Amino acid sequence: MTPSTKVRYGLRILIELAVRYGSGPVQAETVAQAQGISAKYIRVLVGHLKNANLVRVSRGPHGGFQLARPPESITALDALKALDGPVFSPPCAQTAIHCLRAGSCAAQALWNEAFAAATSVFSSHTLDELARREREHREVPSYQI
Repeated sequence: MTPSTKVRYGLRILIELAVRYGSGPVQAETVAQAQGISAKYIRVLVGHLKNANLVRVSRGPHGGFQLARPPESITALDALKALDGPVFSPPCAQTAIHCLRAGSCAAQALWNEAFAAATSVFSSHTLDELARREREHREVPSYQI
């Protein structure tokens, strides 16, 4: 189960904003350069993040994007829900309405267990933690051979 590009890039945008948290609005071009994502696509994804109240947008020459809340209060699960909806829960695992075999299907318990595990992992990691990891990766020198 591969996360969509929208989720992968959206999470990277949030991590970049968390790295720069407290220094004011960050322009799309700055995020684009740091994360290797086109500024145009960043603006599209920020629209979703804004609608989910994860990002604030300010206009004007000194405008840009910033987290709407402190990074320690935003989880990776918040990002996934904002960008892709529920975390990979197949319809049969949600309610019996979606599947005639619900309640009598051995795979339903497996799907429910996988959904619970994914939810647990993504909800246990905050943007603050992910920003710390990002900073550590940036400090590691890269040597060319």
